[in-house]
Amino acid sequence: MTGEGLGAPKAKGCPPTPAASLPAAPWPGHPEPNVDETNEQDQIKARRHKMAKLRAGGRPAYPNDFRPTHTVRAIRDRHDAMTQPELEALPESFSVAGRIRALRPHGKAAFLELHDASGRLQAYARKDWLGEDAYELVRSLDLGDIAGVRGRLFRTRTNELTVEAEEIRLLSKCIRPLPEKWHGLRDKEQRFRRRELDWLVNPAAREIAVVRSRVAAELRREFAERGFMEVET
Repeated sequence: MTGEGLGAPKAKGCPPTPAASLPAAPWPGHPEPNVDETNEQDQIKARRHKMAKLRAGGRPAYPNDFRPTHTVRAIRDRHDAMTQPELEALPESFSVAGRIRALRPHGKAAFLELHDASGRLQAYARKDWLGEDAYELVRSLDLGDIAGVRGRLFRTRTNELTVEAEEIRLLSKCIRPLPEKWHGLRDKEQRFRRRELDWLVNPAAREIAVVRSRVAAELRREFAERGFMEVET
């Protein structure tokens, strides 16, 4: 089966709970390693172990067959102002992909905060909708993983626009843990040496890079239209 998701009944909003990591259940033949989750090297060991379990269960750790139908910005631009009855009347499902920046378990369900290049969107995964096998995938997810979610939109009791997962896929396993959410990447030397990591966890730094790129592209376009040629010396 290509996707682990199954048909889901109409969503009933639940309030999000405080951020926390989801535990991974032991799989036959792959006992859990003894790790200290506060240690970076032990976290890397645990994530590699989860990836090995996924592969042993027949799931690729880096599939390339998931095709998002919408960006987060496109969904929010069209549906952010809609009420719950209006969302229920929508005939379409939405497929979106993004990096997981928060995981909030809620009994036999979990909230995932997905970030793509255009913004953030909450997803809701529920065990009795997805089934045991698909929910094992949810339990194996870590902060920093890239996931794809397909489902319909609804609002939680806190009025948060959310996609209810009828299908959820792991698209890319993040082996190295991201810097701590609230403090980010503060070491200046590391920020300059690891610009991709700085842009990933610091929105202000990422916005500067985006603006700089757009300004440079606009200057190139303007000069090209006036007959100038760009050369490297």
